[in-house]
Amino acid sequence: MLGQMDIVYIPLLVGRLARLAVVAVLIALAPVVEAVCGTLMLLGLLVSVAFELSAARAHFPFWPMVTLSLGFGVALAVYHALIDLLSR
Repeated sequence: MLGQMDIVYIPLLVGRLARLAVVAVLIALAPVVEAVCGTLMLLGLLVSVAFELSAARAHFPFWPMVTLSLGFGVALAVYHALIDLLSR
């Protein structure tokens, strides 16, 4: 028979198990997320600089592309911060 104290700990246990499952999925996907975000950030910056230095300069949105590319780096940092936060 479950006592009053056991009923209090059941939601805590379910919450910890759910958090563990989410962290496991995030950690399993970390190499893919790092590769995709890192590649998009690097290629975006390289393409932005290349187009800025080329003859297509007048038609290329340099600063929005640089901002978007750096946003992939920020998204990667947020991803790792989320893993760190949930794994405590």
